[in-house]
Order: sequence, then structure tokens, then C-alpha cells
Amino acid sequence: MKRKVLITGATGDTGRAAVKEALALGLDVRAMVHGKDERGILRMPVGKGRHSPIAADDQGRAIAALLKNPEEHIGKTIPLSGPVEMDHEQMAEELSEALGRKIVFQDLSIDEYCTSIEAMGVPPYVVQHFRGAMADYQTGHMSGSDNNVEKLTGHRSMTVGEFARAHLDKLNPKKN
Repeated sequence: MKRKVLITGATGDTGRAAVKEALALGLDVRAMVHGKDERGILRMPVGKGRHSPIAADDQGRAIAALLKNPEEHIGKTIPLSGPVEMDHEQMAEELSEALGRKIVFQDLSIDEYCTSIEAMGVPPYVVQHFRGAMADYQTGHMSGSDNNVEKLTGHRSMTVGEFARAHLDKLNPKKN
């Protein structure tokens, strides 16, 4: 019997690579993706929680730098974040400016979010994880920022706007 796995964020760079590699290993993959919403709605149960979004490219650069020179980092936890802490309303504003179209943030309850992902077939243990993670997010457990990407690589991590402008072709696809 094939092992069934769920990969969240499967349209992102890291998720896409994980899906490809999992399929190559013969796993039965269920991919969870964000729906494309022409209206530009950022819909998450995060309240006024804040975090510092980080791009996969920046994570990759930091990981490669750590792998190249691991000695002084062995046994340490190194948080990686984007350069600016923000809430989702600020994120929507920055995305709107970068993409040239209106993006709005729509908060929803954790229960509503969990019900919607349950309906998509997400396993109960994953729903439970997201329920706890979103509660932690709302109460500030994901807040903070650092400059560790820059310390490790010599280059600052991208802001949300810089990321959006660098990926306009994917975030503002041409209509058929």
C-alpha cells in the first residue's frame, strides 16, 4: 500500500519541489494549495497577529550558507524571517501597491477556517495542527523579525513587495 502524504503550500517553490520529490519516491500525494482568487482576497484566521514573511529564495540562500560553513552553528537554532514584521492588513496593502491591483485582507474564525480545510479532505491531525498554529499566531507567538539571512549571506531578505514584484508573472497571470 502506498503511503499517503499531504503537502501544504504545494504551489510555492518549496512545496512544488516537495511534491515532485515525493511523487518520484512513489508516495501518494495530496497537494493543498491556495485557490486563485481574482478578487484578491487574503483570507486567513490570523486576527491582528504579526509575523515577518520570508521568501523561499531567502530561506534557500540561508540554508546553503549554513551547509557551506556549519561549524559555528552546530547545536544552535537560527530563526529566519523577512526584514519587516507586519500584520495581514499591512501585507495586503504592500501586495496591492506591488501588484497594481487591490488586495484585501479578510479575517475569519479559526473554526470557519478549520471547517473549510476539513471539507477539502485535510486529515484531522493536520487540522488540529493548523488550529493550534493559528491560535498561536493570533496571540503573537509568530511575531518578531531578525536579520539572520543578511548575517549569513551578506544580502538582506526580500520584503513582501519586493517578492511580489519579482514574481509578477505568477501573481498577476495573464488571462486567457
